[in-house]
Amino acid sequence: MNKIFGVVVLNYNDYATTQHFIDNVKNFNNDIQFVVVDNCSTNNSFDIISDYIEGLSNVDIIKAPKNGGYAYGNNFGMRYLIDKYSVKYLMVANPDTVITEDIFSEAMELLGATDFTLLSPIMKKTDGSIADLPYWDIPTYWDDICRCFYILRRLNKKNYHIDFNERIQQVEAVPGSLWIIRADKMQEIGYLDENTFLYCEESILARKLKDKNFKSGLMTRVSYIHAHSVSIKSVLSEIRMVHLMGQSILYYERTYNKISKLRVSVLKLAIKVWAFERRIVVGALNGKR
Repeated sequence: MNKIFGVVVLNYNDYATTQHFIDNVKNFNNDIQFVVVDNCSTNNSFDIISDYIEGLSNVDIIKAPKNGGYAYGNNFGMRYLIDKYSVKYLMVANPDTVITEDIFSEAMELLGATDFTLLSPIMKKTDGSIADLPYWDIPTYWDDICRCFYILRRLNKKNYHIDFNERIQQVEAVPGSLWIIRADKMQEIGYLDENTFLYCEESILARKLKDKNFKSGLMTRVSYIHAHSVSIKSVLSEIRMVHLMGQSILYYERTYNKISKLRVSVLKLAIKVWAFERRIVVGALNGKR
């Protein structure tokens, strides 16, 4: 049976959060098909969720062959939805998001009436306020250097304002917690780049779309709630997160910004400083407990 929307939800060792997501969407329009991709959880998430969705025709669960990270798992789910349901539009949603059906109706209307390729609702915090980064510009080399140093992060901080007078605000990168894309365009760009495990996927996707002259936009009339990084922080330590982000930044800069060997060396040094900074901060916080 063909569906209009296909939604990928990644699960890794956090079946309770995924169950909560399913509870919120299980009565959505039947033109929306959800698939939970279990990213090779080390607990019994797959069996628990399989039992939980029994009898729900609009929610499937599949297991990825390996835990290859955000891009790999979402690609696995997107290909499944295209192959099985011939979906027209794809959504990627974190399990720790709260979404509403009006997001789909707004997206379908706007994608049908415009030439935008990717759309995202406004991301909000759990208290209902707009997230600090509802969108951002594709990072430059200088941006990635700055993020490694506290003082430079403060000096380079950018404010991204939402123009509520526009129904779609054209932007470059949107949060990876929730976005919608035309399925045929995702196939055209070769899906998400699977060479990162976690982090920088949004900026890489934005770069791939921009290189094809595909437009991304923020839908200003709809929003969603994101319990930011709950699913990530539950399984990763602070230091491990910095290491993964550093590796992803290096890959992005080498591959998409084509930086020189000298700049690679400078960036590697900056990332080491960043990791050292985080160790000091984490150590200080643990000492206060």
